[in-house]
Amino acid sequence: MKIKEIITKDHYVNSYDGKPIYVKEKRSSQYPEASKAVLCFGPNTYSHEFFDCPIADYSMMDFLASNGHDIFAHDTRGFGKSYKPPNGKDIHWETQLRDIHTVVEYVKKIKGLSQVSAVCLGVGTELMPTYAARYPQAIEKMVFMDFHWDRTVAEGSPSQLQEVRDLMDEMYREPTGYYQLEPRMNNLIAPMLSHVSPEIMSWLKSTFQVAPVGVFTEPVEAHMSREVLHATDDIGKEAEKIASSILIIRGDEKQVTSQEDSFEFLKLISGEIRAYNLIKGAGAVPSIEEYAHKIVFKNVLWFLKD
Repeated sequence: MKIKEIITKDHYVNSYDGKPIYVKEKRSSQYPEASKAVLCFGPNTYSHEFFDCPIADYSMMDFLASNGHDIFAHDTRGFGKSYKPPNGKDIHWETQLRDIHTVVEYVKKIKGLSQVSAVCLGVGTELMPTYAARYPQAIEKMVFMDFHWDRTVAEGSPSQLQEVRDLMDEMYREPTGYYQLEPRMNNLIAPMLSHVSPEIMSWLKSTFQVAPVGVFTEPVEAHMSREVLHATDDIGKEAEKIASSILIIRGDEKQVTSQEDSFEFLKLISGEIRAYNLIKGAGAVPSIEEYAHKIVFKNVLWFLKD
């Protein structure tokens, strides 16, 4: 599909503490101002560029914008053009949630909307259920990729979790609170990126090199289990507060969690539409994989339609 002329606009939004968060907006010149907005929330170690890859046709932002959507993606605090605290350990789970709330409310205000939709991958799929449970009327639809609900590792769970913990300890010892991703972090996540082309892999490594350690070094249980919803005893009651329609897109290879994990989550939420899409031959990050990204883009476009 030929990409129509894309209009790009940069926004800087002051978050709850006055610190600037960078937000990129894209829309097509061929459409009037879109009546709906879509926000992208990506994995740890990546900024908005994860959804706006400049190589070939891998930009989800361009694809959705060329099909009439108004697309926004922000740089997480500590990344890209957003505020970078002197110590990367000062960025926490709650910090990210409050920044997300700032971005959501800002987009709703400038577009005159009562709701927005979201496309999420990795940690974005963990933050947004928490957010949607807190603000059930704010998010109309959500698409999740590389989604983790129970964080049950299908194979080698003890060893993988120990490797993650060892890396967290190493990261926390960084005196500035910022961690060089190459080589250890990239080596750890390399199996999840095995379906990505060498060109995309090279772009990822050259574009995303340093990450604040705070978002990784909170207690692992805080963002590697269902406790991400900040529930007490009954996690299901928190999930029931999520009124958004949800599509989970999953490859059938190189996954950390099981298919049943996704189904369990979908059964708990109260959203009107609960959809699941399994892509044969795709891995953990299908939106940037060689053939799967085209399928992902079309399925996301379908789901976001009225």
